[in-house]
Amino acid sequence: MADDKTEYQIKDRLIFQRFLGLQLCDTVPDANTILHFREELNNANILDTVFCWFMEQLEKKGIITRSGSIVDATFVNVSRQYKDSAYTGTVVDEKGYKNRPLTKTQKRNNTAKSRIQVMVEHIFAAINHFGGICIRTIGGKRAEFQIVFMNLIYNMTRYVYLMEAKA
Repeated sequence: MADDKTEYQIKDRLIFQRFLGLQLCDTVPDANTILHFREELNNANILDTVFCWFMEQLEKKGIITRSGSIVDATFVNVSRQYKDSAYTGTVVDEKGYKNRPLTKTQKRNNTAKSRIQVMVEHIFAAINHFGGICIRTIGGKRAEFQIVFMNLIYNMTRYVYLMEAKA
């Protein structure tokens, strides 16, 4: 999320103020203060430590495990994709036609594919909501920080949601 948007959200939403420990009468940090704070975090190389600590907490609570996980964080240059074109030939559901409806097997396959696809797309939708599909920074270190920070925020948000749903 851009610094000016972050400032606006803090001023606009009580939940942001509560998270930051601010009262209604407190001064909200402006966009420059937020920028400087993020730069300090980035220069201190503390975000990886915070992310690892958070993951350890999730493991201790049994929410995640490392067994059977595959992690791939490779950065690649790709051309712009539209809607389902990125899935062409892979996960896209089979489609029925006017005189050729889907078979029961095709419907079952579509359901199985959709269950996987929705989990992945949920993550991208949430990160897009945070303003993160397009990273606009100068320098790889800042871009990496932005990505790790967004992933941390997503995981914390998801954790809170899961704990509230469990209760």
